[in-house]
Amino acid sequence: KHALERDRPELAGRSTAIRTPAWTYVHRISDVDELYDRAVDPDERHNLAADPAHAGTVAELRTTMLDWLMATADAVPTEADPRFDAVGAIRG
Repeated sequence: KHALERDRPELAGRSTAIRTPAWTYVHRISDVDELYDRAVDPDERHNLAADPAHAGTVAELRTTMLDWLMATADAVPTEADPRFDAVGAIRG
């Protein structure tokens, strides 16, 4: 992880997420995936992605997210967007 942040800082912290009424799923390029049960963990503090009991939910949400990315021709960004400054505020 640290090597990626050093060698390819534009990729560090990049993620794609999907949220349903029940779940939040986050896929990160350079870190572990995240899964949160929104009903019992509304502050999203207890990552369930590695729990085998939730493997089906992770797979389902990942597939839904990838289907959406393909259908919309959206992609996880690999470079900084010039419209945003360092703190993420939109410019221009």
